[in-house]
Amino acid sequence: SQIPAIMQKRICLRVLKEVSGKQKDIASVHVTDLHQLCQNQSGRKLSFPYGMSAEKEYDSVTVEKKPVQEIENYGKMEPVMLEQQGEILIPQMNAVFRYSVEEVTREIANIPKNNYTKWLDYDKISSVVLLRNREPGDYMEIDSAGHKKKLKEILINEKIPLREREHMVFLAEKKHIIWIPGGRISEKYKITPDTRRILKVEIT
Repeated sequence: SQIPAIMQKRICLRVLKEVSGKQKDIASVHVTDLHQLCQNQSGRKLSFPYGMSAEKEYDSVTVEKKPVQEIENYGKMEPVMLEQQGEILIPQMNAVFRYSVEEVTREIANIPKNNYTKWLDYDKISSVVLLRNREPGDYMEIDSAGHKKKLKEILINEKIPLREREHMVFLAEKKHIIWIPGGRISEKYKITPDTRRILKVEIT
């Protein structure tokens, strides 16, 4: 292209802001990633904040935003299967759950310590991932040796009242609880130097 790189990046920033409808959390790294995608070969796909994704096909790049998926029933909820990226509105928690799967393109650093934002090793997930209420038999791995603990015991130890436990939402692979939003993640899914794909999850 004859357009200077700095102008190309400004166009990328404008596209991300217009598609998302928001300005917050659109950082320079996202602009750089989209700009690099435009230079790459066809077939690449990236995820961005607010459920956006960009895909390079031949000589064009498509940026789109996945619509918010709503869960309407208060209290108990129907399990929702995660895909590559998206947003799920959870009225009973007055919260939005956002997630995306991203390839590791640089050295992993600054892993979030926030209890409501987590990065997980996506390659350690072999089945579908569900956002759901608790079920009988749910458990977590509590150490690197693979020792397991029942979810019920964890919630009791954390002194969470029974009425709250019934309405809590969890990220799960079968009976294995991956993350308790606002709390801990299972040792199995923690990021390591060998991680190649990251599942980024956030609840706000």
